[in-house]
Order: sequence, then C-alpha cells, then structure tokens
Amino acid sequence: MIEDAGKGLPDLAYRSDIRSFNRFDKARSRENGGSGLGMSIMSAVIQKLDGKLSLRKSSLGGLAILVEFPHVKD
Repeated sequence: MIEDAGKGLPDLAYRSDIRSFNRFDKARSRENGGSGLGMSIMSAVIQKLDGKLSLRKSSLGGLAILVEFPHVKD
C-alpha cells in the first residue's frame, strides 16, 4: 500500500472497481505539465498480471493506493 497525507480525492473516487481515471484536480492539465497517464498505465499493468487496484482514504488523511496480486504457488 502507498499512502499520503495530501488532500485526498472526492468521495466518489474511492472504489475498488477502477476502470478509468479522471483528473480530480482541475489545476493539473496537459497544458501545465503531465500527461495523466501514470495511473492508467499502472492499472493496465496490474490487470495484465491478474492483480487488483483500489483507492481508499488514507489513515494519514490523503489517498491510499492498494495493489493486490494473487498468490502463486510453485
């Protein structure tokens, strides 16, 4: 799990059925830097590896990103 103490996301953003991502901070855009692809790429890689990505409220006050992968026995 990765978490921070930032301002977090709107309540509707916290879910475990991540299909696509939105820019929740209107101050961030392609015009002032960033492509907005980071979370989408991360989600695609996790899905390809049969993992699960969920967003939660952090105990620190911000956002917590939880990534889970299935346990594979040798």
